[in-house]
Amino acid sequence: MKIKGIATSIVDRLVAKTVELGQGRVAGLIAFVNSKGYIDSAAEMVFGEGVSLRKVLSKITTEQDLTLFELINLLPENAVLVKTDPGSTGIIEHPIGVDLLNTPIVKIGVKMGRKSGIGIVYPDSRIFDLISYEEDLELKKLTVKTMEEEHALVEEIYDLSHEFLKFYQKLAEVEISEVEFNPKQIKASLKLDTIEIKSIDKGLVEELVNKSMEIEQGVEVGTIAKVIDGHVLRAGELVTGGIGYVPSRKLSSSYTDITGISSLEVYSKHIPLDTVIVHTHPGGTGVMHSGDAENGPDLFGRPIIAIGHDQKGQIKGATVIEVSDKLAKLDGEYSYANDMYSEAETVDEEIKYRNMMHDIDKEYTKLSKPIKIL
Repeated sequence: MKIKGIATSIVDRLVAKTVELGQGRVAGLIAFVNSKGYIDSAAEMVFGEGVSLRKVLSKITTEQDLTLFELINLLPENAVLVKTDPGSTGIIEHPIGVDLLNTPIVKIGVKMGRKSGIGIVYPDSRIFDLISYEEDLELKKLTVKTMEEEHALVEEIYDLSHEFLKFYQKLAEVEISEVEFNPKQIKASLKLDTIEIKSIDKGLVEELVNKSMEIEQGVEVGTIAKVIDGHVLRAGELVTGGIGYVPSRKLSSSYTDITGISSLEVYSKHIPLDTVIVHTHPGGTGVMHSGDAENGPDLFGRPIIAIGHDQKGQIKGATVIEVSDKLAKLDGEYSYANDMYSEAETVDEEIKYRNMMHDIDKEYTKLSKPIKIL
């Protein structure tokens, strides 16, 4: 649906909070489009140094301890993410959020203590494919052999920025009454089952590590795998990532054709929920951290396995982080500590909350469960 405008009262509320907080702080919320095409209803506003997806999405429901994947799947078809963008005029340079949420995104520019413009971008198959292309270009930088080749690639990546800019539009403010939003009306339509992982196929592990060694030291390789009675077996193709990561769209393409489809739709409808993300950890033993947990079971709703190996290709071990409500609790605790750290007014307060974030990171690491390679 084409959105005709957004209620001025919603815009003013967000801008006022951003101005009140200062220091480039952001305010955001999930809003809703009525049958006439106007944004006239909104969930509770959240704000801070950054507005995490969990903070925003948790305000649309009363259900607790859901993974991010479950929260995103709660979004009704008329949902819109609305955020302030301090220092901007509201243009949307890189609309990657529409790929993850598959909903329109609105940005309200704030400059010199006042609103400076409102931009909107809609989910679009061309955006999804551009993001895939951008991932491919970034990964190609690892394989080029001359400065000239890398220079040409970097230029092409920068040129993509102009392509992304073509998708945002101006959005009008309208003087309409707000409709109260009731979070009790939204219930989880997707509930993830806990899949217990006990072991992984040795042949798959060796294939992943061998491919990682072929490409470049430190490059991660990943795939989507299936689980049979707790044992993980190959299901998709092996894909090459970057140093320290495997891009989410590239990873999903190992299992299915993702052309013109958002990541949300791919992981929700085209890849079975009883699959597992598997990737290598060059230079490690397979122990994972918060980034693995957030980008595996939390954001994409699947257990994640890491295969550790050294620079000679010797396999050191494998661990898994499974889907559990512990993820939501840790993410909530980290978000709280981060907010408090941002608001700290004394050295002691900042030290306290920095240490708290460090302790939470250690809790994420404890979620790594060793599994057998058979």
